[in-house]
Amino acid sequence: MKPFPRILLALITAALMLGACGGQEPEQPEYQTFTNTEANFSADFPGEPRRESRTENAGDVRLNLVHFSVDNGDEAVSVSYIDYPEAIAQQDPTALLDSIAEGAAGAADGNIEGADSELVSKTPTTVEGHQAIDFEVDIDDRELQARAILVGTRMYLMQVVREPDVDDTSYQRLIESFELLEAPSPTPPAEESPAPEESPAAEESPAPAQT
Repeated sequence: MKPFPRILLALITAALMLGACGGQEPEQPEYQTFTNTEANFSADFPGEPRRESRTENAGDVRLNLVHFSVDNGDEAVSVSYIDYPEAIAQQDPTALLDSIAEGAAGAADGNIEGADSELVSKTPTTVEGHQAIDFEVDIDDRELQARAILVGTRMYLMQVVREPDVDDTSYQRLIESFELLEAPSPTPPAEESPAPEESPAAEESPAPAQT
């Protein structure tokens, strides 16, 4: 596997391992806006998120993944990010994001015990002018909804892993409230070339008088 696909897989794998729900009794969510200047985002979580970090090796590249999550027993809500090497900026962002979605089901199978996963849908989108992709994965008796956003050389991954009888309120609130603290520079509109000026019509010389 080439180094770059391994880098993408590192993000998906670590985020899924940290974000899989379960292990405690379901709790009634109490939503609150969480802001972190280091991570450069704010978003609504169903509780106070816990910060975790881990290091992933992708070939010769050492990557640090930062993960903020709330596990309420029947759903786990998280935002993760990872800063890629500068070479990532030279890659096609559409292909990078598509690889995230395509790799999600395989990463779940390899890292969630007994999982048999299937990519259900993927939809390209944009967030604050940055390219992104929404995708859904069925993981046995759980569901994963996620959005990946590429902001320069940083990839954000928002995701909710939940039991099938839990609605998508937390996910919708997460993606609708997510904001980058530093607004992206707007892409300047293409300048239209000025229309060529029309040359004044040549004045016709008067016809000579007939004698």
